[in-house]
Amino acid sequence: MELIFDHITGKQEQQDFQHFKLRGYLDGNEEDDPMEQGWLADDVPYQGHECWYQSRSTRVELRSGAIKKPRRREVGGKTIEMLEIRPLHGMLKLTGMETLYHSFLKKKGYRDLYNPLRHIHQRDSFLVYYIDDVSNMIGFTKIKKYRWEQDIHDENFDDDVRYLTGMETHMHCSTQDIGMITLEMEMEWAMSKHCRYLYLGPGYEKSSIYKSLIPGFQWWTGQKWSKNAEQYRQACQRDSEITRISDLGAK
Repeated sequence: MELIFDHITGKQEQQDFQHFKLRGYLDGNEEDDPMEQGWLADDVPYQGHECWYQSRSTRVELRSGAIKKPRRREVGGKTIEMLEIRPLHGMLKLTGMETLYHSFLKKKGYRDLYNPLRHIHQRDSFLVYYIDDVSNMIGFTKIKKYRWEQDIHDENFDDDVRYLTGMETHMHCSTQDIGMITLEMEMEWAMSKHCRYLYLGPGYEKSSIYKSLIPGFQWWTGQKWSKNAEQYRQACQRDSEITRISDLGAK
């Protein structure tokens, strides 16, 4: 992997502190190995190309019986349905996902930092959740599919489990409180594709603590994949308490 360091800022007069972003370009074909080292595909292209990034990545080991007591998959007494779509750039606004995404931000009080509709890669698709009819959409999840070999371009690779090494739920947006319900549906869907892991993206701040409650949870420490959920929860709690550089303990 070719590494790219974006040195953003630092301190050296009163503190020893460096802030940089680490990216990488794959220089081989296999995507499984970098994922085992904590790398995931970045949704935002760098210099016009898809790159990979390091973070406190999270994942769930998929195995039979992982979902012991499935939640009722309904809202207001009506069943939640799921459909996979792969819209083109110009079609996104027609799906209603843009409107739903901004409603989600307003509901959560989040800034528009990670718009999942802004960049669409070949590996991307969307799982749409709806009631009665697909026009009555209540949520969606952006999915990234990872292949054993990066240079596989078979147009049917998405439907051929021989090509898939893992999946990632890049971002979930909904107008209803259905996040854990849809996550269970996504876990079952990934298992049906014979994926060993479902990756859940980065795990930072208190809003990511829920991931540690999922059976089979693991997180990337920077050196290994850990099953220590309590240590992860403490790290997330500390993230939300940091408001100044000095809070990091930088000397």
